[in-house]
Amino acid sequence: MNSSNNASLERRLRDAGLPYQERRKAGEAAIGLLMEQDEGSIKLVPTLRRNIWRSAWEERRISSSVSPYHVELLPYWESMAKTVCNRKKILNSFQLSRIGMPPGPFFRETVVPLFEKSSNRHEFYGNLKSIELSSCSLSNDDIIAFSTFLTNNETLQELDLSGNKFESMNRARAAKVLALAIKKHPSLRKLNLLDVDFDGNNNALSTMLDSSQRLDVLTIGHKDIDSKGVSLIAKFLAKTNAVANFTLKRAELNDEHVKMLEKAFDKSKQLKNLCLFSNPDKLGSIFDGKTTKTYLPALTRLELAMNPYVYVDNISRWNEKRNWWKSNSISSQSVESIAAFVKHHSLVELILSNTEMCSKGAKHLASAIQDNTTLTKVDLSSNSITDTAIPSFIEALKSNSTLLELNLTENNVTMTARQQLIKSALFDTTNLQAISVVNHSTVVKMCTTKDRRVDEEIINRINILDCSDAQKIRYKVVLALFNKNQDLFDPRSFDDLPLELIPYLLEIVQKEIGYSGFGTGVVDSTRKHRKGGFNPTLRRIHEVLTGWNIHLLFNRGAGELPKQRKKAKTSKTEPKRKRSKRKFGDGDDADDEWIPAGGRKTGSKRRTKRTDGNGSSISDGGFWCPNCERYHQLSEFE
Repeated sequence: MNSSNNASLERRLRDAGLPYQERRKAGEAAIGLLMEQDEGSIKLVPTLRRNIWRSAWEERRISSSVSPYHVELLPYWESMAKTVCNRKKILNSFQLSRIGMPPGPFFRETVVPLFEKSSNRHEFYGNLKSIELSSCSLSNDDIIAFSTFLTNNETLQELDLSGNKFESMNRARAAKVLALAIKKHPSLRKLNLLDVDFDGNNNALSTMLDSSQRLDVLTIGHKDIDSKGVSLIAKFLAKTNAVANFTLKRAELNDEHVKMLEKAFDKSKQLKNLCLFSNPDKLGSIFDGKTTKTYLPALTRLELAMNPYVYVDNISRWNEKRNWWKSNSISSQSVESIAAFVKHHSLVELILSNTEMCSKGAKHLASAIQDNTTLTKVDLSSNSITDTAIPSFIEALKSNSTLLELNLTENNVTMTARQQLIKSALFDTTNLQAISVVNHSTVVKMCTTKDRRVDEEIINRINILDCSDAQKIRYKVVLALFNKNQDLFDPRSFDDLPLELIPYLLEIVQKEIGYSGFGTGVVDSTRKHRKGGFNPTLRRIHEVLTGWNIHLLFNRGAGELPKQRKKAKTSKTEPKRKRSKRKFGDGDDADDEWIPAGGRKTGSKRRTKRTDGNGSSISDGGFWCPNCERYHQLSEFE
């Protein structure tokens, strides 16, 4: 690709609204439109199609920016329209985000008829429940056409119009028609108007807020909201009795705005989920001195965070970005006010990520977590917490048994402090008693997946298991036996152990996580046997059997042994005598005297008992001569 083509490509990508980083990585790229379909939904997302090698193309999504409409996108839109018109499946969800619609009547003539086809007027197709049209450059005429569809619809439950702008022409009419359709809709419960630009017209904002009185979930906010706009939002929160989940983002709040919201929250009795993105220090002052349960009594989830910084292509402005973060960080006094609020309310989730919280403020929160019995999730990620706050979290985890997740990722915590927290609060391998009394319910996240150690990952997997604490202790004992403390099964430690528990200990000695089906859910997969033929469990069993007093297993106190049955006597039959083998020259007399084995040895002496004619034994010696075949006396040779 020559330089002129590179320049035209750069210009084309810049005109399409891609940031510098995306343009630099694009190479020989083309902007496309990816349509994902499944059984009940359609999703349209912008993509970059890049030539990586000859005829090989790579297609990846653009997820960090908004792509305005470009003339080269028209074939993709026409193909999408043809596919959608021929679709004969039920449509439950439609999602279009971060890409501009073609100008003119395309949306009104192509997309809106698809919604009408899937509305309640058709028995087979009428099941449309969710529509997202975020950052797609809808015009006022498009909004009016969509409002007409919304007036006739009865099944829609979720609507996302974030990132669009009401144009100055017919703005009041478009806002009024949309607000009327939302107000009269029988089933709509969730509305997202984040970054909807009313062009500084607070009347349009007031109209939209009045139409949202019956909603359950409302998300709103824009960087150009002024004091009058915040006042309208505060009056809305004090007046409504239905909105349970409220989110306010992008608005830059000052002391006057904080007082307005504080008065609105004092009157609000139904809010369960509150999410505020602005200057964290100002947000913390909303809870200053609010220790009574009458202030936001139904609140179960609280999220306070900083508005995201607007990234720029020029990297030399890093110092400006760093100073902006420091000036918007939350103070330790504000965190102390939030900690006091947590102690006196039944919060279930507390999210204070991206607030630049320091270690002093984290210690206040740790003390609030220590005695809390309702919190299940605490997120303190992307802050400035250091190692000095880790001992406070260790004490909190030792006392709290209801917390399920503690997120400390992307903080200034070193590897040594992370290992100290795991060893002291989650996996103390000093002895069996220390393992049994640590925390077995909290998953502590302290680093990203790339930097995570094996022990930290396995301990988190054990604590998240849906099983009893006894089974979790068993897993940790086996893990400590093979990885941490080889002397954990010292025989001297079990002298006072009841005999009934020794078989359970023998069973644990034979286990190893990851083998023979033990550790399902803790490791990705288990094997039947170890490779190489070496089995450390056999050595463990040998050490235990030779070191423990195994004979105590059989000392069950006084008692009689069972009597053994006597075996019946069996008559022994004498074996038949074998006849000697006949040789050449032997006589044919079958009654020859049988000679014992070895009797044919010449000259062999033997002492036998001879009897006389009366049967009395003769004591003189003699020998048998095989040549003469008779018995010789010794006196014959004297």
